[in-house]
Amino acid sequence: MGSAPMAPVGSAGLAPVGPVGTIRNPIVVFLLTGVCFLIGLAQMRALEDELNAFVGNGKKASILWFLFPLIPVLGMPKLIAEARAKAGTPVQGEGNLILYIFLGPYMIPNDANQIWQHLGARSS
Repeated sequence: MGSAPMAPVGSAGLAPVGPVGTIRNPIVVFLLTGVCFLIGLAQMRALEDELNAFVGNGKKASILWFLFPLIPVLGMPKLIAEARAKAGTPVQGEGNLILYIFLGPYMIPNDANQIWQHLGARSS
């Protein structure tokens, strides 16, 4: 009897749940937040929308990004961990909450970019 060719092992069988998000330059997001805080918060809110759409949990980004941004930042490590698990990235687990609190406009887009790049997104 002949044998069939071996199928590749890995995350090839895991299809992403939702659309792949936009790759953002974390340094630009950080600088925009320093120049105009509302622009940075709008970027973070859009990023949360993209992560929620990718994970497929049906949630929308919180309006608290504009009122009290610390509250949505507290939920970002869990959302990043869920997106990493769905994407099958080499780095798994939650993001660092302390870094998200103090350097969120840099660290959160940086972690999201790792997910999007793993799924084959290209920066424009």
